[in-house]
Amino acid sequence: MKKKLAVAFLWHMHQPLYKDLLTGKYHLPWVRLHATHAYLDMASILDDFPEVKCTFNFTPSLMYQLLDIAADKGVDDVYFRLSLKNAADLTNEDKYFILRNFFSCNPSTAIFPIKRYKELFSIRGDSLRKTKIRQRIKDFSVSDYRDIQVFFNLAWCGFTLRRKDPLVRALLAKGSGYTEEEKTQLLNRQKEVVASILPMYRKLQDEGRIEISTTPFYHPILPLLCQGKPGQGFDLREDAGWHVKRAVSFYREVFGRKPLGMWPAEGSVSDEVISVFAAEGIKWIATDEGILLESFKNTRLGRDDLVFSPFTATRGFRSISMVFRDVNLSNAISFRYAHMPPKQASRDFFNDIMGIRAATAGRKGDHVVSVILDGENPWAYYRDGGRGFLSGIYRRLSLSGETELVTLGDYLRTHGKKRIKRLKSGSWINRDFSKWIGSPQKNRAWELLKKTREDMFASGRPDKAALEELYIAESSDWFWWYDEFGTELNFIFDDLFRMHLANIYRIMKKEVPDYLKVPICGKKTGSADARPGPGAGPAPHEMA
Repeated sequence: MKKKLAVAFLWHMHQPLYKDLLTGKYHLPWVRLHATHAYLDMASILDDFPEVKCTFNFTPSLMYQLLDIAADKGVDDVYFRLSLKNAADLTNEDKYFILRNFFSCNPSTAIFPIKRYKELFSIRGDSLRKTKIRQRIKDFSVSDYRDIQVFFNLAWCGFTLRRKDPLVRALLAKGSGYTEEEKTQLLNRQKEVVASILPMYRKLQDEGRIEISTTPFYHPILPLLCQGKPGQGFDLREDAGWHVKRAVSFYREVFGRKPLGMWPAEGSVSDEVISVFAAEGIKWIATDEGILLESFKNTRLGRDDLVFSPFTATRGFRSISMVFRDVNLSNAISFRYAHMPPKQASRDFFNDIMGIRAATAGRKGDHVVSVILDGENPWAYYRDGGRGFLSGIYRRLSLSGETELVTLGDYLRTHGKKRIKRLKSGSWINRDFSKWIGSPQKNRAWELLKKTREDMFASGRPDKAALEELYIAESSDWFWWYDEFGTELNFIFDDLFRMHLANIYRIMKKEVPDYLKVPICGKKTGSADARPGPGAGPAPHEMA
């Protein structure tokens, strides 16, 4: 009897910390809005496929915010406050913010299918210039503004709520002319969903249907903290250890057990970080296939000899298991299949899996196909929120008789592994760290981080709250957006990065240095609340 090919999905769920810990204010709403979309959908679809097993990666910064919002501590969010506010009481500034920000979703899948939302979007126009939007304020009635408040939050209801929730179904069927009571009911339902997310995933974990892994706490690029190089960073090994240790303890608080595995932030690994993970009892990590190919660059082994095999990496006396994501399959889900009919896309994916099965059938050792990608952002671009495609691949893979869906922890615990002599440093992007360091703006951000850290430690061991702000500032997300795409997110994330550094001085009761008041992006900016979120409203970036 032929051995089945193991297929392991790892769906990565991440949001950076949008909360100002000193004021309690949330600057962006994406944790709350993704809860009613991807986080709910990705768990609920498993109800239709009880035999399917997969792995979800929840970052601690996301888990913290889900708990915070569920406990009503995350309601100081201007998007939520202006959704809840009676439309008859909106000021012109409120209306400006709503017109600018409450169409922040993918137009083709979230706005255009709702006739009245599309009409209101057309009246608002494509321009986000302040003068253009202010000119439009008078073109909308009180009822129009109330409808926009409802539509924005409805747009972030995924296929589970649209199919199964009576309130959401009724609001979509009504189409316009919403009441304040209906709007309040929707926002209350939204909060209930936020509160349900982590318990839902914990239940699936406890039933043995999924594995949940995590990431160093605030999503730092761990190799950049662990290995300083001239002009390319500085040694923050102590901080790296904190992020991993705290992630393990927080995970235990949320899910009732220690995690077996971690997806390092951005798949960023190096030989040095192996011992950091292993020291905290982490059994496996995953990264991109490009890192594996670089690690075996001077050998005769080809891609098919390497990418579908589990490995062990060793540093000193510590070892850790590793798998490497199949780039082609993962990227297809992220970027290609949204533009294909679901049946065709799922068939294409399954055929590629069967091709891998044929290619590995005669090779020695155990084989696993690791499909690892962002689990929240792609679905905003699928016309049905991804339901058709996900149902198709889960059904085909679970019924084929030639494949088995596995969690990474279970698979790696019971299968043989090859050995990596020396792990190449790099991330899932370009096999290096250039996305987070190297340009003038990114390097300037690292300089400010280093300077602030030095000032914080200059008078002895710093306050715990100040340390927390430092760890938040080490997140990869802030550095990602410097030099990127020319979007408003450059400035929002620059604001948030400098805010966390400035908070350290406020906690120490010292004057905030003037250089932290100057945007690194080179453009004077105001409050992050005054600017729109991402064009399609997802997390700050998408892992391919």
